[in-house]
Amino acid sequence: MTTEDTLYLQMRALKLPLPQRQYYFAKPERKYRGDFVWPARRLVLEVEGQIHSIRAVRESDIIRRQWCFFNNWAILAVSAKQVRSGVAIQIVQRVLAQ
Repeated sequence: MTTEDTLYLQMRALKLPLPQRQYYFAKPERKYRGDFVWPARRLVLEVEGQIHSIRAVRESDIIRRQWCFFNNWAILAVSAKQVRSGVAIQIVQRVLAQ
């Protein structure tokens, strides 16, 4: 089971509004993908793993965050460690309560 699977199961267990997984957003281009996306809320949640430390991926992440900022999308990142410790699901609960 992946870290993303763990977080998704935690959301289901708490009966939180479930996101779209691996969802392409940035319509009409739909060129960005988020680990977890609540389109109606314009909210993206990313689980940052090792892949995000690669220079090209890091650069792409920066550009995507800039696009989100200028297009009124909120993007939030959590670490795999936060998922394992339970901190990430607390963050998700807090964000979805707003």
